[in-house]
Amino acid sequence: MWYIKYMSINREYKDTVFRFIFGHDVEKLRELYCAIEDKAIPPGESIKINTLDWLLVRDKVNDISFEIGGKLVVLIEHQSTINPNMPLRLLQYIAELYEMMIPAEKKYSTNRIELPRPEFIVLYNGEAAYEDEKILRLSDLFADASTLGFEEKSVLPLELIAKVYNINEGHNSGMLSMSRNLHEYSIFIGKAREYTKKRAPEEGTGRLSEADSIEAMLEAIDWCIGHEVLKEVLTKHRKEIAKMLYNEWDYDTELAVAKREAQEAGLQEGKQVGIQIGLQEGRVVGREEGREEGREEGREEGREEQHEADFRTIADLIKSGYTTTDLLNMITKDLAIDK
Repeated sequence: MWYIKYMSINREYKDTVFRFIFGHDVEKLRELYCAIEDKAIPPGESIKINTLDWLLVRDKVNDISFEIGGKLVVLIEHQSTINPNMPLRLLQYIAELYEMMIPAEKKYSTNRIELPRPEFIVLYNGEAAYEDEKILRLSDLFADASTLGFEEKSVLPLELIAKVYNINEGHNSGMLSMSRNLHEYSIFIGKAREYTKKRAPEEGTGRLSEADSIEAMLEAIDWCIGHEVLKEVLTKHRKEIAKMLYNEWDYDTELAVAKREAQEAGLQEGKQVGIQIGLQEGRVVGREEGREEGREEGREEGREEQHEADFRTIADLIKSGYTTTDLLNMITKDLAIDK
């Protein structure tokens, strides 16, 4: 099938630190899920990890999916600002999971297919302020169809609900107390940010060099090891995790820079479009800031071009034998028509 080919193309990927710690260890994942659900799960309950390594954001993976007790859980750790479009991404993810799990011939069989019940969890670990818990719904993205005059149905034909939990220090303390690994991971990320900010340039928005960034993360790792925070995994994979976290944060910084540059490029592009609109006497109102700035410039250029065209027309008419009186009569008639 097509997704098998896709998997073969994208077998190289980079874990995030979260995925590295929780995505390959069934017992750590069990502890984490128990904390999220606030209940004990029997040790004998099987957990099958089935994360889609080939569904990537570039080459970074921070998703974990697994089956447990008839459930198919999709778990995402998110360090950027929570995006309201997250349910759409999760819908695409769960569709690919079911596609992978169910043989093609079964989908066309008359026998009922039993699907594991989906559950969607987002663990927020970003710097921006965020509430302890929040619900994201796919239906919040749907367009308003009330203009058709039909009665809105109380039960939507398609819905996806994701629960977001803030796992930063000071939030959801009950959950963090039930999962030592999650709590210590939260502390580690906080320390990594703290040590990175200590090395950040005092003025402007300059970025740390790779060497300085990794050194800051190594200092955070050493602090954590000294304070019994994720000591085993950080001791064993000290340099690897520092590099991993650098790649993860550098990617997020790159996205922010790219977004800012795109906005600036859009402003300039809008200005050029605005100039063209001005050449047409501003018949179309510019929608962007750059277009608004360019309108007046375009009008002025348009007026100058029109004047030059008028002079050329008059010169051509004189060359063709028209007298000054003839030209004045023509202009008088045009003015009378305009009135």
